[in-house]
Amino acid sequence: MTSETRTTRGLAAYVVFVLLLASLFSYLDRHILSLTVPAIKAYLHITDTQVSLLQGFAFAAFYGTVSIPMGWAADRMNRRNLIIGGIVAWSMATIACGLATSYEQLLVARMVVGIGEAALIPAAFSIIADLYEPNRRGRALGVFSIGLFAGAGLAFIVGGAILNQFRDVPSITLPIFGELLVWKAAFVIVGAPGLLVALLLLTIPEPVRVNAAKAKDDLNDSMIGYFRTHLGALFCIWGAYTLLSVVSFGMGAWSATMLVRKFGLAMGDAGFAIGLSSLIGGIAGCLIGGWLGDRWTRTQAFGGKFRLTLVWWLGSLPALIGFVLIDNVAIASVFYGAYFMMNAIGYVSASAVIQDIVPSSMRGRASAVWLLLTGVLGQGFGPMAVALTTDKIFANEAALPWSLLTVGVPLALGGILLSSLGLRHYEQARREVDIIEGRAAPATA
Repeated sequence: MTSETRTTRGLAAYVVFVLLLASLFSYLDRHILSLTVPAIKAYLHITDTQVSLLQGFAFAAFYGTVSIPMGWAADRMNRRNLIIGGIVAWSMATIACGLATSYEQLLVARMVVGIGEAALIPAAFSIIADLYEPNRRGRALGVFSIGLFAGAGLAFIVGGAILNQFRDVPSITLPIFGELLVWKAAFVIVGAPGLLVALLLLTIPEPVRVNAAKAKDDLNDSMIGYFRTHLGALFCIWGAYTLLSVVSFGMGAWSATMLVRKFGLAMGDAGFAIGLSSLIGGIAGCLIGGWLGDRWTRTQAFGGKFRLTLVWWLGSLPALIGFVLIDNVAIASVFYGAYFMMNAIGYVSASAVIQDIVPSSMRGRASAVWLLLTGVLGQGFGPMAVALTTDKIFANEAALPWSLLTVGVPLALGGILLSSLGLRHYEQARREVDIIEGRAAPATA
Protein backbone atom coordinates (compact mmCIF):
# COMPACT_ATOMS: atom_id res chain seq x y z
CA MET A 1 0.00 0.00 0.00
CA THR A 2 1.56 3.30 -1.08
CA SER A 3 1.64 6.44 0.98
CA GLU A 4 -0.61 8.19 -1.54
CA THR A 5 -3.43 5.68 -0.89
CA ARG A 6 -3.08 5.97 2.87
CA THR A 7 -3.14 9.73 3.08
CA THR A 8 -3.03 12.74 0.79
CA ARG A 9 0.24 14.47 0.10
CA GLY A 10 -1.21 17.66 1.54
CA LEU A 11 -2.02 16.00 4.84
CA ALA A 12 1.41 14.38 4.97
CA ALA A 13 3.04 17.77 4.36
CA TYR A 14 0.93 19.31 7.16
CA VAL A 15 2.01 16.58 9.57
CA VAL A 16 5.67 17.23 8.73
CA PHE A 17 5.16 20.98 9.22
CA VAL A 18 3.64 20.53 12.69
CA LEU A 19 6.42 18.12 13.65
CA LEU A 20 8.91 20.70 12.35
CA LEU A 21 7.46 23.25 14.80
CA ALA A 22 7.83 20.74 17.63
CA SER A 23 11.45 20.14 16.61
CA LEU A 24 12.10 23.89 16.41
CA PHE A 25 10.95 24.51 19.98
CA SER A 26 12.77 21.41 21.17
CA TYR A 27 16.11 22.76 20.01
CA LEU A 28 15.25 26.35 20.91
CA ASP A 29 14.69 25.24 24.51
CA ARG A 30 17.77 23.02 24.44
CA HIS A 31 20.24 25.62 23.17
CA ILE A 32 19.12 28.79 24.95
CA LEU A 33 21.43 27.85 27.84
CA SER A 34 24.52 28.24 25.62
CA LEU A 35 23.81 31.95 25.24
CA THR A 36 23.44 32.55 28.98
CA VAL A 37 26.76 30.98 30.01
CA PRO A 38 28.44 34.19 31.30
CA ALA A 39 25.34 35.24 33.26
CA ILE A 40 24.86 31.78 34.78
CA LYS A 41 28.54 31.55 35.73
CA ALA A 42 28.38 34.94 37.43
CA TYR A 43 25.08 34.17 39.21
CA LEU A 44 26.03 30.68 40.45
CA HIS A 45 29.84 31.12 40.67
CA ILE A 46 30.64 27.96 38.69
CA THR A 47 33.40 26.79 36.30
CA ASP A 48 33.32 25.94 32.57
CA THR A 49 33.26 22.26 33.49
CA GLN A 50 30.18 22.73 35.71
CA VAL A 51 28.51 24.67 32.89
CA SER A 52 29.29 21.79 30.53
CA LEU A 53 27.33 19.47 32.86
CA LEU A 54 24.28 21.71 32.37
CA GLN A 55 24.82 21.84 28.61
CA GLY A 56 25.79 18.20 28.28
CA PHE A 57 25.45 15.36 30.75
CA ALA A 58 22.61 16.75 32.88
CA PHE A 59 20.56 16.88 29.70
CA ALA A 60 22.12 14.11 27.63
CA ALA A 61 22.30 11.33 30.22
CA PHE A 62 18.53 11.44 30.68
CA TYR A 63 17.79 12.27 27.03
CA GLY A 64 19.79 9.29 25.82
CA THR A 65 18.71 6.81 28.48
CA VAL A 66 15.00 7.65 28.38
CA SER A 67 15.04 7.51 24.57
CA ILE A 68 15.16 3.69 24.78
CA PRO A 69 11.75 3.27 26.53
CA MET A 70 10.46 6.14 24.39
CA GLY A 71 11.52 4.25 21.26
CA TRP A 72 9.79 1.12 22.57
CA ALA A 73 6.65 3.18 23.19
CA ALA A 74 6.86 4.74 19.69
CA ASP A 75 6.79 1.24 18.18
CA ARG A 76 3.68 0.25 20.16
CA MET A 77 1.67 3.32 21.22
CA ASN A 78 0.04 6.38 19.73
CA ARG A 79 3.07 8.35 18.57
CA ARG A 80 1.30 11.70 18.35
CA ASN A 81 0.19 11.55 21.99
CA LEU A 82 3.70 10.52 23.02
CA ILE A 83 5.10 13.65 21.40
CA ILE A 84 2.46 15.86 23.05
CA GLY A 85 3.42 14.56 26.50
CA GLY A 86 7.08 15.19 25.74
CA ILE A 87 6.46 18.78 24.61
CA VAL A 88 4.55 19.62 27.78
CA ALA A 89 7.35 18.15 29.93
CA TRP A 90 10.27 19.91 28.23
CA SER A 91 8.44 23.25 27.97
CA MET A 92 7.58 23.28 31.67
CA ALA A 93 11.14 22.24 32.54
CA THR A 94 12.60 25.05 30.42
CA ILE A 95 10.43 27.53 32.32
CA ALA A 96 11.70 25.92 35.54
CA CYS A 97 15.28 26.64 34.42
CA GLY A 98 14.40 30.32 34.49
CA LEU A 99 12.96 30.02 37.98
CA ALA A 100 15.89 28.08 39.44
CA THR A 101 17.81 29.75 42.27
CA SER A 102 20.65 27.22 42.71
CA TYR A 103 22.95 25.08 40.59
CA GLU A 104 21.20 21.92 41.80
CA GLN A 105 17.75 23.20 40.79
CA LEU A 106 19.03 24.19 37.35
CA LEU A 107 20.69 20.78 36.98
CA VAL A 108 17.44 18.94 37.76
CA ALA A 109 15.43 21.15 35.40
CA ARG A 110 17.87 20.39 32.58
CA MET A 111 17.46 16.67 33.29
CA VAL A 112 13.69 16.98 32.86
CA VAL A 113 14.18 18.89 29.60
CA GLY A 114 16.15 15.87 28.38
CA ILE A 115 13.44 13.43 29.48
CA GLY A 116 10.73 15.36 27.64
CA GLU A 117 12.71 15.81 24.44
CA ALA A 118 13.52 12.09 24.30
CA ALA A 119 9.94 11.45 23.15
CA LEU A 120 10.15 13.51 19.96
CA ILE A 121 12.72 11.97 17.61
CA PRO A 122 11.79 8.23 17.78
CA ALA A 123 8.08 8.98 17.33
CA ALA A 124 8.54 11.70 14.68
CA PHE A 125 10.97 9.64 12.58
CA SER A 126 8.60 6.68 12.71
CA ILE A 127 5.61 8.82 11.68
CA ILE A 128 7.42 10.40 8.72
CA ALA A 129 8.78 7.02 7.56
CA ASP A 130 5.20 5.71 7.44
CA LEU A 131 4.01 8.72 5.41
CA TYR A 132 6.71 8.71 2.71
CA GLU A 133 8.30 6.10 0.46
CA PRO A 134 12.13 5.75 0.71
CA ASN A 135 12.84 7.79 -2.44
CA ARG A 136 10.86 10.75 -1.02
CA ARG A 137 11.65 10.23 2.66
CA GLY A 138 14.94 12.13 2.64
CA ARG A 139 13.34 15.45 1.70
CA ALA A 140 10.55 15.02 4.24
CA LEU A 141 13.04 14.26 7.00
CA GLY A 142 15.15 17.16 5.74
CA VAL A 143 12.23 19.55 6.17
CA PHE A 144 11.57 18.14 9.65
CA SER A 145 15.25 18.58 10.54
CA ILE A 146 15.05 22.28 9.69
CA GLY A 147 13.46 22.61 13.12
CA LEU A 148 16.68 21.40 14.73
CA PHE A 149 18.90 23.98 13.06
CA ALA A 150 16.33 26.77 13.01
CA GLY A 151 15.70 26.17 16.70
CA ALA A 152 19.40 26.28 17.52
CA GLY A 153 19.82 29.43 15.42
CA LEU A 154 16.76 31.14 16.86
CA ALA A 155 17.92 30.33 20.39
CA PHE A 156 20.96 32.51 19.76
CA ILE A 157 19.07 35.19 17.80
CA VAL A 158 16.11 35.50 20.18
CA GLY A 159 18.25 35.11 23.25
CA GLY A 160 20.75 37.62 21.90
CA ALA A 161 17.98 40.10 21.17
CA ILE A 162 16.66 39.76 24.72
CA LEU A 163 20.13 40.25 26.21
CA ASN A 164 20.83 43.26 23.97
CA GLN A 165 17.43 44.86 24.55
CA PHE A 166 17.85 44.69 28.31
CA ARG A 167 21.63 45.04 28.44
CA ASP A 168 21.52 47.99 30.83
CA VAL A 169 18.86 46.67 33.22
CA PRO A 170 19.33 43.82 35.71
CA SER A 171 15.81 42.40 35.52
CA ILE A 172 12.50 42.54 33.66
CA THR A 173 8.90 41.86 34.71
CA LEU A 174 6.88 39.17 32.92
CA PRO A 175 3.14 38.46 33.26
CA ILE A 176 2.43 35.67 35.78
CA PHE A 177 6.11 35.18 36.61
CA GLY A 178 6.86 38.65 37.92
CA GLU A 179 10.33 40.18 38.09
CA LEU A 180 13.19 38.01 36.83
CA LEU A 181 16.83 38.52 35.98
CA VAL A 182 17.24 38.94 32.22
CA TRP A 183 18.89 35.54 31.66
CA LYS A 184 16.13 33.87 33.68
CA ALA A 185 13.44 35.64 31.68
CA ALA A 186 15.03 34.31 28.46
CA PHE A 187 14.29 30.72 29.57
CA VAL A 188 10.67 31.56 30.36
CA ILE A 189 10.14 33.42 27.07
CA VAL A 190 11.38 30.53 24.91
CA GLY A 191 9.80 27.79 27.03
CA ALA A 192 6.21 28.98 27.28
CA PRO A 193 5.23 28.91 23.54
CA GLY A 194 5.98 25.18 23.38
CA LEU A 195 2.74 24.55 25.26
CA LEU A 196 0.84 26.03 22.28
CA VAL A 197 2.65 23.64 19.92
CA ALA A 198 1.44 20.75 22.08
CA LEU A 199 -2.13 21.87 21.43
CA LEU A 200 -1.43 22.09 17.68
CA LEU A 201 -0.29 18.45 17.70
CA LEU A 202 -3.87 17.47 18.51
CA THR A 203 -4.82 18.41 14.94
CA ILE A 204 -2.65 15.74 13.26
CA PRO A 205 -3.68 12.09 12.85
CA GLU A 206 -1.76 8.99 13.88
CA PRO A 207 -0.61 7.42 10.57
CA VAL A 208 -1.11 3.77 9.65
CA ARG A 209 2.08 1.79 10.27
CA VAL A 210 3.51 0.47 6.99
CA ASN A 211 3.68 -3.33 6.80
CA ALA A 212 4.04 -3.49 10.57
CA ALA A 213 2.15 -6.78 10.88
CA LYS A 214 4.14 -8.40 8.07
CA ALA A 215 7.48 -7.27 9.51
CA LYS A 216 6.48 -8.54 12.94
CA ASP A 217 5.47 -11.94 11.56
CA ASP A 218 8.61 -12.32 9.44
CA LEU A 219 11.07 -11.28 12.15
CA ASN A 220 9.05 -12.06 15.28
CA ASP A 221 9.82 -8.44 16.20
CA SER A 222 13.31 -9.59 17.31
CA MET A 223 15.23 -6.35 17.36
CA ILE A 224 18.29 -7.82 19.10
CA GLY A 225 18.52 -10.64 16.57
CA TYR A 226 18.19 -8.23 13.66
CA PHE A 227 20.79 -5.90 15.13
CA ARG A 228 23.20 -8.80 15.66
CA THR A 229 22.83 -9.84 12.02
CA HIS A 230 23.68 -6.33 10.85
CA LEU A 231 26.27 -5.47 13.47
CA GLY A 232 28.78 -4.19 10.91
CA ALA A 233 26.30 -1.74 9.43
CA LEU A 234 25.12 -0.50 12.79
CA PHE A 235 28.65 -0.13 14.18
CA CYS A 236 29.81 1.99 11.25
CA ILE A 237 26.59 4.00 10.94
CA TRP A 238 25.98 4.66 14.62
CA GLY A 239 29.71 5.22 15.14
CA ALA A 240 29.98 7.83 12.37
CA TYR A 241 26.93 9.73 13.60
CA THR A 242 28.11 9.56 17.22
CA LEU A 243 31.43 11.16 16.30
CA LEU A 244 29.52 13.72 14.24
CA SER A 245 27.39 14.62 17.26
CA VAL A 246 30.38 14.93 19.62
CA VAL A 247 31.97 17.51 17.31
CA SER A 248 28.67 19.27 16.60
CA PHE A 249 27.50 19.62 20.19
CA GLY A 250 30.94 20.69 21.34
CA MET A 251 30.98 23.42 18.70
CA GLY A 252 27.39 24.48 19.33
CA ALA A 253 27.83 24.75 23.08
CA TRP A 254 30.93 26.95 22.99
CA SER A 255 30.84 28.85 19.68
CA ALA A 256 29.19 32.02 20.99
CA THR A 257 31.36 32.00 24.11
CA MET A 258 34.42 31.69 21.85
CA LEU A 259 33.45 34.86 20.00
CA VAL A 260 33.03 36.66 23.32
CA ARG A 261 36.42 35.57 24.63
CA LYS A 262 38.34 35.95 21.36
CA PHE A 263 36.86 39.18 20.01
CA GLY A 264 35.47 40.83 23.14
CA LEU A 265 31.89 40.87 21.83
CA ALA A 266 28.86 41.29 24.05
CA MET A 267 27.07 37.96 24.40
CA GLY A 268 23.99 39.36 22.65
CA ASP A 269 26.07 40.33 19.61
CA ALA A 270 27.89 36.99 19.58
CA GLY A 271 24.54 35.22 19.83
CA PHE A 272 23.16 37.10 16.85
CA ALA A 273 26.24 36.32 14.71
CA ILE A 274 26.18 32.61 15.58
CA GLY A 275 22.39 32.40 15.37
CA LEU A 276 22.11 33.98 11.92
CA SER A 277 24.93 31.81 10.58
CA SER A 278 23.30 28.70 12.08
CA LEU A 279 19.87 29.57 10.72
CA ILE A 280 20.98 30.20 7.13
CA GLY A 281 23.52 27.39 6.99
CA GLY A 282 21.28 24.88 8.76
CA ILE A 283 18.23 25.41 6.56
CA ALA A 284 20.35 25.26 3.40
CA GLY A 285 22.02 22.07 4.59
CA CYS A 286 18.73 20.36 5.45
CA LEU A 287 17.27 21.09 2.00
CA ILE A 288 20.45 20.16 0.14
CA GLY A 289 20.98 17.00 2.16
CA GLY A 290 17.38 15.84 1.77
CA TRP A 291 17.37 16.46 -1.99
CA LEU A 292 20.79 14.90 -2.57
CA GLY A 293 20.01 11.84 -0.45
CA ASP A 294 16.78 11.17 -2.36
CA ARG A 295 18.57 11.66 -5.68
CA TRP A 296 21.23 9.12 -4.77
CA THR A 297 18.48 6.71 -3.66
CA ARG A 298 16.59 7.07 -6.96
CA THR A 299 19.74 6.62 -9.05
CA GLN A 300 20.82 3.68 -6.85
CA ALA A 301 24.20 5.27 -6.19
CA PHE A 302 26.44 3.02 -4.09
CA GLY A 303 26.03 3.91 -0.41
CA GLY A 304 22.86 5.91 -1.04
CA LYS A 305 22.04 8.46 1.64
CA PHE A 306 24.93 7.32 3.84
CA ARG A 307 27.33 8.97 1.37
CA LEU A 308 26.20 12.28 2.87
CA THR A 309 28.32 11.58 5.94
CA LEU A 310 31.45 11.82 3.79
CA VAL A 311 30.20 15.13 2.42
CA TRP A 312 29.79 16.32 6.01
CA TRP A 313 33.23 15.30 7.21
CA LEU A 314 35.15 16.55 4.18
CA GLY A 315 33.29 19.88 4.17
CA SER A 316 33.02 20.55 7.89
CA LEU A 317 36.67 20.02 8.78
CA PRO A 318 38.03 23.03 6.83
CA ALA A 319 35.02 25.10 7.94
CA LEU A 320 35.75 24.32 11.61
CA ILE A 321 39.42 25.21 11.20
CA GLY A 322 38.53 28.46 9.44
CA PHE A 323 36.03 29.47 12.13
CA VAL A 324 38.59 28.97 14.89
CA LEU A 325 41.64 30.50 13.21
CA ILE A 326 40.20 33.51 11.34
CA ASP A 327 40.77 36.81 13.19
CA ASN A 328 37.79 38.64 11.67
CA VAL A 329 34.32 38.29 13.25
CA ALA A 330 32.38 38.57 9.98
CA ILE A 331 34.53 36.05 8.10
CA ALA A 332 34.57 33.69 11.09
CA SER A 333 30.76 33.82 11.12
CA VAL A 334 30.68 32.88 7.42
CA PHE A 335 32.88 29.88 8.18
CA TYR A 336 30.54 28.93 11.01
CA GLY A 337 27.58 29.12 8.62
CA ALA A 338 29.43 26.81 6.22
CA TYR A 339 30.20 24.46 9.10
CA PHE A 340 26.55 24.42 10.14
CA MET A 341 25.42 23.74 6.57
CA MET A 342 27.68 20.68 6.40
CA ASN A 343 26.47 19.64 9.86
CA ALA A 344 22.87 19.78 8.63
CA ILE A 345 23.70 17.66 5.58
CA GLY A 346 25.19 15.01 7.86
CA TYR A 347 22.32 15.09 10.36
CA VAL A 348 19.64 14.80 7.67
CA SER A 349 21.32 11.67 6.38
CA ALA A 350 21.21 10.14 9.89
CA SER A 351 17.45 10.31 10.20
CA ALA A 352 16.91 8.85 6.72
CA VAL A 353 19.63 6.20 6.89
CA ILE A 354 18.34 4.72 10.15
CA GLN A 355 14.83 4.43 8.72
CA ASP A 356 16.26 2.73 5.62
CA ILE A 357 18.15 -0.06 7.40
CA VAL A 358 15.52 -1.33 9.87
CA PRO A 359 11.97 -2.64 9.30
CA SER A 360 8.94 -0.54 10.25
CA SER A 361 8.30 -2.42 13.49
CA MET A 362 11.74 -1.47 14.84
CA ARG A 363 12.19 2.12 13.71
CA GLY A 364 11.29 3.77 16.98
CA ARG A 365 13.77 1.64 18.94
CA ALA A 366 16.50 1.94 16.31
CA SER A 367 16.17 5.72 16.46
CA ALA A 368 16.22 5.52 20.26
CA VAL A 369 19.52 3.62 20.30
CA TRP A 370 20.95 6.26 17.98
CA LEU A 371 19.73 8.96 20.38
CA LEU A 372 21.27 7.11 23.32
CA LEU A 373 24.66 7.06 21.63
CA THR A 374 24.58 10.55 20.17
CA GLY A 375 22.89 12.00 23.25
CA VAL A 376 25.08 10.59 25.99
CA LEU A 377 28.34 10.55 24.02
CA GLY A 378 27.55 13.46 21.70
CA GLN A 379 25.74 16.05 23.74
CA GLY A 380 27.12 14.70 27.00
CA PHE A 381 30.76 14.31 26.06
CA GLY A 382 31.09 16.99 23.35
CA PRO A 383 30.65 20.14 25.48
CA MET A 384 32.50 18.57 28.41
CA ALA A 385 35.47 17.47 26.27
CA VAL A 386 35.93 21.06 25.11
CA ALA A 387 35.53 22.43 28.66
CA LEU A 388 37.94 19.93 30.22
CA THR A 389 40.50 20.66 27.52
CA THR A 390 40.20 24.37 28.31
CA ASP A 391 40.21 23.96 32.10
CA LYS A 392 42.67 21.09 32.56
CA ILE A 393 45.00 20.99 29.55
CA PHE A 394 45.36 24.65 28.59
CA ALA A 395 44.20 26.02 31.98
CA ASN A 396 43.26 29.26 30.25
CA GLU A 397 39.81 30.46 29.17
CA ALA A 398 41.38 32.31 26.23
CA ALA A 399 42.52 28.95 24.79
CA LEU A 400 38.94 27.93 23.99
CA PRO A 401 39.51 28.12 20.18
CA TRP A 402 42.38 25.64 20.48
CA SER A 403 40.22 23.36 22.62
CA LEU A 404 37.67 23.19 19.82
CA LEU A 405 40.38 22.12 17.36
CA THR A 406 41.95 19.66 19.81
CA VAL A 407 38.62 17.86 20.20
CA GLY A 408 37.24 18.28 16.68
CA VAL A 409 40.04 17.39 14.27
CA PRO A 410 40.94 13.86 15.50
CA LEU A 411 37.26 12.89 15.75
CA ALA A 412 36.64 14.13 12.20
CA LEU A 413 39.43 11.92 10.89
CA GLY A 414 37.91 8.93 12.69
CA GLY A 415 34.51 9.79 11.22
CA ILE A 416 35.90 9.76 7.68
CA LEU A 417 37.20 6.23 8.26
CA LEU A 418 33.92 4.89 9.68
CA SER A 419 31.85 6.53 6.93
CA SER A 420 34.03 4.97 4.24
CA LEU A 421 33.79 1.51 5.80
CA GLY A 422 30.03 1.80 6.31
CA LEU A 423 28.95 2.31 2.69
CA ARG A 424 28.93 -1.39 1.81
CA HIS A 425 27.24 -2.40 5.08
CA TYR A 426 24.50 0.19 4.55
CA GLU A 427 23.78 -1.19 1.07
CA GLN A 428 23.36 -4.73 2.38
CA ALA A 429 21.01 -3.76 5.22
CA ARG A 430 18.93 -1.43 3.04
CA ARG A 431 18.36 -4.15 0.40
CA GLU A 432 17.19 -6.62 3.06
CA VAL A 433 14.63 -4.14 4.43
CA ASP A 434 13.34 -3.52 0.89
CA ILE A 435 12.78 -7.27 0.56
CA ILE A 436 11.08 -7.53 3.96
CA GLU A 437 8.71 -4.65 3.20
CA GLY A 438 7.89 -5.81 -0.34
CA ARG A 439 9.75 -3.17 -2.35
CA ALA A 440 12.19 -5.68 -3.85
CA ALA A 441 12.18 -9.37 -4.70
CA PRO A 442 14.59 -11.78 -2.99
CA ALA A 443 17.68 -12.64 -4.97
CA THR A 444 17.45 -15.90 -6.89
CA ALA A 445 20.22 -18.45 -7.13
